Amino acid sequence: MKYVRLPPAYVPYILRVSIDAETPASINGVFKTNSPLDGGRFNRARFTECKLPSDFSKPIQIDLPISHAGALVFWVEYGELPSQRIKGREGYFNVDPVLRIKARSPILSSGLSPLPPSSGAVLQEDTVNLPLDGLLILAAVSKWMGPMSEWRNHFAEAKDRGYTMLPPPCKNVGKATTLTRFVINSNTTPSMFDGKRQADGDCHGYIKNRLTYARLDENGPKLGEITKANPLVETYLTRCGPKPDSDPLVYFLANNSWIWAADPLKNSALLPSKAYLGHEVIVWGDCDKLRCGSGPEDNPWLWSHITSYITSLAATFDGFRVDNRHSTPLHVGVSMLDAARVVKPDLYVWFAKNAKDRGYGAHVRAKFIITSYDVPVDAKTLKGLPHKLFEMSPVVVPQGLDDEIPYSEIIVPEYFPPGSIVLFETHLQDHDASLEDQADDFSYLKNVAQWFKDRFDRIKATAPPFLHPNYFALVISEAYKAAHRSVVEQCSEFVLTGHDFTLNLALCAIQMYGMVKQI
Repeated sequence: MKYVRLPPAYVPYILRVSIDAETPASINGVFKTNSPLDGGRFNRARFTECKLPSDFSKPIQIDLPISHAGALVFWVEYGELPSQRIKGREGYFNVDPVLRIKARSPILSSGLSPLPPSSGAVLQEDTVNLPLDGLLILAAVSKWMGPMSEWRNHFAEAKDRGYTMLPPPCKNVGKATTLTRFVINSNTTPSMFDGKRQADGDCHGYIKNRLTYARLDENGPKLGEITKANPLVETYLTRCGPKPDSDPLVYFLANNSWIWAADPLKNSALLPSKAYLGHEVIVWGDCDKLRCGSGPEDNPWLWSHITSYITSLAATFDGFRVDNRHSTPLHVGVSMLDAARVVKPDLYVWFAKNAKDRGYGAHVRAKFIITSYDVPVDAKTLKGLPHKLFEMSPVVVPQGLDDEIPYSEIIVPEYFPPGSIVLFETHLQDHDASLEDQADDFSYLKNVAQWFKDRFDRIKATAPPFLHPNYFALVISEAYKAAHRSVVEQCSEFVLTGHDFTLNLALCAIQMYGMVKQI
């Protein structure tokens, strides 16, 4: 499955899809997509199609107007006869949402010195577009934040430190411990609990591990003594019958759970899974699975209730963290997030990334964060986070001879904190490789040399030193793409619009040359 992330449509733009020449798509091909070809709003269920030309000599190009956020699915169908039509593999274009935020004043002075909070990063009246890569998200956990009367101080601290998104914590309400403590699931049936449970070493190991964490571990919840409210281990079932002897097949509900490295698209509480019987799950005793079925017709009230709840959240918040979605059916997640985006088209949705999540995220139009940290949110912890830049002492590089061959020995300093960057610089004696020097012999390079000089001077004058390598790579990359584009645009139409192989073959004729002066 092909997954491509596209930038936000701050200004509507055209996405050009190009299909190589001489592909089967030219055989009565049709390009199908739910991208609104008229430039309107995204609708997942509305598909349009574009008939493709039957020309094997040129690539096929389809222009898609992009004006709103959305996950655009596409595929190609082709074939001589209707009964022999072939559907290609589906791909996805995920158009990022537009996020707006209050602007802030610069954090550095004109001399590149950090400004104090009173004059640096001060909120302004106007708003600016916030790139998704600029999001700085701080998760807050209520049990670490103290009484609600102290929360405002924590939020103020996070704001002063530049966090741009803060998921709201929730205090305990009955059995609930987070903002959303129901789990959307489908087809959970009592049949999976029939039969004799497996009583083996796994069960004993599970009980021992849970007891250690829940009651003894310094970082655990420390539940204390074993009581009816806090049993030996978390129960796998919630008993909601009106009487103690109520029929368990009717009144027992499966509690939700999660499993290490599990496939998010598989329901761990539905046969053929035996995760519950094998004690492979970490269960949440305060959270029950919901039986949504295959669609609203299977449980109209539940679908209506969840949809109403989801849309009310979308009207209140700018983004969703889809957490604890383990074994949530894809069709349920898609439907609920589509409903939320009707209320807020630029809703931001994210969850932790791994290989199996990518397909799920492509369907629900979610963004990804690389990792998350459970850090207590208090002033002491925030002040302990790395937020200073300093230069280390220069590294002394001893010189020596080995069989009359000179060498240099580099020793990494003993004090080398995480995140540090060491830059190495080498020199060729009596050699000047500067572009300015080359421009003296090749006059047409003077403009190019000036282009590089302007950008590198600006980087040195305005960017923090630790970002210089990143900006250097960006400048070189843009220069290469410009040079490549300049060459390609001078090729014939046959090369310019032809197959990639033709273009690569033509580029072999382009020679890169320079001049090395004799010493």
